[in-house]
Amino acid sequence: MKLRIRILCLAALLSVFSAYAESKVEKKGTELSTYVFSFLKKNGFSPETQSLVASGENAFPYNNIVHLSENQESSENLLIIFFQEDVENNTTLIKNCINKLKENQNDYNITLLFTYGNKQVFEGTGRITGIQVFIDSLKSNLSYTAIIFDLNSQDYNIESSSQKQSSPSWLVQDAYNTFHALGIDKNLSTLYLSQLSSYDFIKSSILSDFFESSIPAIKINLKKQETDSDISEKVLFHMINSFSSEKNRKWEKHFLMLRLFGRYQVLSEFAILRIAVPTIFLWTLFIFLLFLVNTRLKKHAWSTIRRIWYSVPLVFILNIASFLISRGFAIGLFSSMSDAGFIYGMLSTYIIIILFLSLIFFVLTLLYNTDFEEYSIDYLIVVSCFINQSVFILLDISLSPIFITICILALIALVIKKNILHVIIFVLMILPLVPYAHNLISFADMKNFRSFLIESNKIIFTLPFVLYPLFLIIFRTLTSLKRRYKKFRAVIIGACSYFVIISSFLIILSFIRTNQINSSKKEPPLIIRETRESDAIVLNYSDKLIFDDVIRTISIELGKKCIVCDLQIISSQNPVLYTDNDFTLLSSNTCRFNIPEYPPDVMTFSYGTNALHSKIIVYAVIEDEHENQYRLIQKSMIIGDSK
Repeated sequence: MKLRIRILCLAALLSVFSAYAESKVEKKGTELSTYVFSFLKKNGFSPETQSLVASGENAFPYNNIVHLSENQESSENLLIIFFQEDVENNTTLIKNCINKLKENQNDYNITLLFTYGNKQVFEGTGRITGIQVFIDSLKSNLSYTAIIFDLNSQDYNIESSSQKQSSPSWLVQDAYNTFHALGIDKNLSTLYLSQLSSYDFIKSSILSDFFESSIPAIKINLKKQETDSDISEKVLFHMINSFSSEKNRKWEKHFLMLRLFGRYQVLSEFAILRIAVPTIFLWTLFIFLLFLVNTRLKKHAWSTIRRIWYSVPLVFILNIASFLISRGFAIGLFSSMSDAGFIYGMLSTYIIIILFLSLIFFVLTLLYNTDFEEYSIDYLIVVSCFINQSVFILLDISLSPIFITICILALIALVIKKNILHVIIFVLMILPLVPYAHNLISFADMKNFRSFLIESNKIIFTLPFVLYPLFLIIFRTLTSLKRRYKKFRAVIIGACSYFVIISSFLIILSFIRTNQINSSKKEPPLIIRETRESDAIVLNYSDKLIFDDVIRTISIELGKKCIVCDLQIISSQNPVLYTDNDFTLLSSNTCRFNIPEYPPDVMTFSYGTNALHSKIIVYAVIEDEHENQYRLIQKSMIIGDSK
């Protein structure tokens, strides 16, 4: 009796454990889409399905859509987007979200999209994503705004730029203020510049889909381990409530946002223009009065600048040479490093080289030229900052506050005499550039940024403009040391101090930031290609003759769980005349059937063809026994006589 009880208890425990283990198995493909549909249906949310492709007889994954607050009189539509992969671990959060949205009375329409295929293992062109399918189905005469929530992110963050476009200022402001109010803004900069979106290496494939369709969008990343917490729910409703209260939904693409007085404040394009235009006018007037009107200043300015005019082209040449040298060093020495290591290594090497060469030039200038004073350099600083301001404002108006601030600091440097104050000004002139540089690298796709540094020639001429006034400040302090201490040894000590301090700071910063980026970055998947035909794929076909056409049915059985499947038909002419399945013509004689990620184990494809000879190739990517490693297997079949 006791033995029987023990056996029953053991069986019960095993069944419970087995059920628990099954519940923890991550759902994929059609199973995942069905689970999301059932969850929504069970909670009374009336979901609709949207096929990703015309699937014929196959059961492919699909989007799930829930329409809320349908207002036929309104053309405004808020799209709230979740990834199906996030639903299972966040059912409570999503259920609460939908229930509260149903209770609200809104003057706009709300649509919830549970998209499939946007969290893909393998990124690349030609992949089928639920968001792109959904966007293609939207009505062109309505207005849409999309908020994408990633409930399974590594950390709290906001994505708002992609492929030379930025999210609207009001949407970015709402998101940043939401994060700041909830105390989860540690990854957000105090300064936001829409100009960052102008770079090709800052990309978000999801945002790009919306931007290309002229739909304003923003992506909110919420921390994985706290997605069922109160914080995530508050983020959701903060964003939705902000949209509800926002009346001016103009898509402004050039703006600046600064954290001030406990909130993020937006400086619009019009406001920036109102600041920049008068500033440029006043600065031009100042330069005119400084050098052309006042006789004493005119004589003093031109006489002093004349003694050191050659420093302008020479420092620029040194900058360009230093960048080319550092690029060569980076390609030769840092090529095996990670993308972050390469980027920080190259930029640090560049600044260290230009600093070394510039200091040598400054020391030699002070050694052989004893006639000019600190004012010689002060005038050059003012002029160079004015040129910088004008050039960068023409490139992008949103950059003007940064360079106007630097110009004001240069003007202050003109009237002060103490050396220590010039060192402080040097630091202050760097500070406006720090958030810009930080955001530039943080939001960039590391691989694309690496390619940009290697291939782009624009940066060779851009960086000297930015750095030139800073090097002049260093030159100015060295000149002051020479005049104050009357010994050239003071200049040498000052130059060495500058080099050691700045170089050490750059090396330490590069090391820290590289480790931070590498530790947070997920390693790309490794694909091992098998050259031999695989027995894991079973490939068959059957033909039916109807008049002059052949109705061919291809059957595919995948022995192991497949992540990506690619079916191609190759013949001497158009291989597919008609079919119930979606397909893409890769060339005049090659066709590819469109198959979403994680397809079913058994698939059939029927199509009409008049080709007597064709080749069928099936490629499949399956998981390997090693983590983050995959195998590419293939199976092919030749039908008909090639003669």
